[in-house]
Amino acid sequence: MRFIFGLLGLLALLVGLATSGLLAAAAASGQPLMQPLGQIWFTLDAGSLNLVQATIERGLWPPLWQSGVFPLLQQPAPYVALGALALALVLFLLTRAGRKRDHKFG
Repeated sequence: MRFIFGLLGLLALLVGLATSGLLAAAAASGQPLMQPLGQIWFTLDAGSLNLVQATIERGLWPPLWQSGVFPLLQQPAPYVALGALALALVLFLLTRAGRKRDHKFG
């Protein structure tokens, strides 16, 4: 179970960092930051957004795009970044919670 939490935590961390990078690029180009994540991504690099969509729909699992990624792209970007980073922190803490501590000295 810890492995799954760790893997999901890593995925959430990557989403949070990528979203933070998009927000930094949007701020540098003068875009308003409270736009949906998908709109910011499309404005900055439409080709990569289309590539990710095609890769997920054709290569991975089509419902993942429609039920998972697309609704996330419709949310305000700062909320996605903060939510993903907070989720990553919680999941990483859960991976640490069940470990037994070794209190041997010497």
